[in-house]
Amino acid sequence: MQDSSTEMSSEQVNDEFELRPMALTLSSSPAIIVRDLHARPSTKSPVVLNGLNLQVNRGSLVMLVGTVGVGKSTFLKSIIGELGFESGSISIATKNIAYCSQSSWLPNATVREIVCGSPGHEDPQWYRTVLHACAFEQDVLELPNNDDTLIGSRGVTLSGGQKQRLVCLEVIWDSPRLILDRL
Repeated sequence: MQDSSTEMSSEQVNDEFELRPMALTLSSSPAIIVRDLHARPSTKSPVVLNGLNLQVNRGSLVMLVGTVGVGKSTFLKSIIGELGFESGSISIATKNIAYCSQSSWLPNATVREIVCGSPGHEDPQWYRTVLHACAFEQDVLELPNNDDTLIGSRGVTLSGGQKQRLVCLEVIWDSPRLILDRL
C-alpha cells in the first residue's frame, strides 16, 4: 500500500469530466490498526487471514483486491464486528462506520425516502451532492416519478448497479467517518 502525494480531482465540462491533479492531504493519525489478525469466515471454515498487519491512516483510500476466497469479506466483516476472529486485534478510531455489502437490501420505498430517511431530514443541497457523487442523477431522471418512484421490495425495479449506487447514496447521506464498500 502506497500513499501518493498527488490525487486527481474532476470538473464537469460540457457533460464530460476533466481530471486535474490536486494536492492530497493525508493524516499520519491511524483510522484502523490491525495487528496479527487470524480470522475465518465461519466456525467450520479454515483460517483465511493469517497474521494480517495493517495500518490505514485517516484520509486514505485503500482498495482490498484479491481472488475469490482469500478473505476480503472476512476482513471487512471482522472490522465491523460481524465476525469474531481467532486472535489478533483491530483498533478503529471511530464508531461512525458504514458498510455496503455485496448483496444489498432495499426497502419498498421511494428513492428519496431510502436516501434521506424520514421526512424532515432532507437537505436539498446535500441530496443533490450525494446524487452526483454516486452517479445516480441520470438514473433518477429516467425513473417514472424521478426520486418519488417506489422502487419495490428489495429494489426489484432497479438493475444491480443501480441498487449498489442507491445503497452507496444511503450510506454517504449519513456522512460516516469510515466507509467499507463491498462491491
